[in-house]
Amino acid sequence: VVQASHQQHFQTPSLGVLLTNSA
Repeated sequence: VVQASHQQHFQTPSLGVLLTNSA
C-alpha cells in the first residue's frame, strides 16, 4: 500500500522502491 502511494507521487516504480528501501 505504501509503495503504491510513492509510485503515484513519483509516477515511477523504480524511484518508489529506492525511496522505500532507503527509508
